[in-house]
Amino acid sequence: MPISRAETRACALIWLVILALAAGCGGAGNAESDSATRLVATAGERALPRFKGVTLAGESLDTGLFRRKRGVIFLFADTERGADVLAGVVNRARAASQGANVAFLGISRDAEKERGRAFSRRHGFDFPILHDASGAISRKLRAEPGAAAVLVVDGEGYMVLGYLARPE
Repeated sequence: MPISRAETRACALIWLVILALAAGCGGAGNAESDSATRLVATAGERALPRFKGVTLAGESLDTGLFRRKRGVIFLFADTERGADVLAGVVNRARAASQGANVAFLGISRDAEKERGRAFSRRHGFDFPILHDASGAISRKLRAEPGAAAVLVVDGEGYMVLGYLARPE
């Protein structure tokens, strides 16, 4: 399925914000949305909610991962619109931010853990992936099911940018 120009622009915007955060710059400010994408959460608007879960590797993990770190949270399911495209953006941002005190976290919304593992292997993810088949974490983050999402967290624990690929 081809991606739209709006999705391409949104992916580029996310990548630029991630790089700016990695370099220690401030938040994103307000962003306009268009018919194919939706940007949510502006700089300092909403603190990252507390949540915890179990990774696909079976380890316990909570939002303490983001204490005094900038971060990127990637929510996905193997079949969600935009998941493969956003996975590439997340991987490029991860490579560009090495050594910059940026935490990365994936949240798999696949019903079966193995589908989340397969997606993670296919994209070469080397960061922790929480399993959220129930959708409890996604609801706390206000991330709609049916479309992959990326949330960027500043060093003070505020979500400064969110991108959701709109479900068809």
